[in-house]
Amino acid sequence: MDPGYVFVLDTGNKIFMWYGKKAKSTLKSKARLMAEKINKNERKNKAEILTDVMGVESEEFLLHLGVEEYEQQNLQIVVSFLSIIYIAIIKILYYLYISLKFYLIHLIFNIFNNYSFDRVYYAVNRFALLLQ
Repeated sequence: MDPGYVFVLDTGNKIFMWYGKKAKSTLKSKARLMAEKINKNERKNKAEILTDVMGVESEEFLLHLGVEEYEQQNLQIVVSFLSIIYIAIIKILYYLYISLKFYLIHLIFNIFNNYSFDRVYYAVNRFALLLQ
């Protein structure tokens, strides 16, 4: 579900409101008003209004959505695994960037022996900025 939105789930005797982490206050208050209106007009004030927040959803809410407990655990494992892979890829790309930068310095320094190392380093940095 989108973290920028609010969802209302009507299960009959319970009305669930789900808030995304980035949901605005106006959306939250409108969802609350809508849940109260459903409770008053359609349930004769007999339904219970429950609130769930993204990441800390109740088991009952997830069961009504059809999410089994093992599926939720598997989803958390997959998200953790993907975040570890993302961090590893970022580190590898950073090291490749640094290696390429110093290889270019070495290459240019060998080609232009009459220039100082500082001038070559400055030129490579300027070239690297152009690549970004």
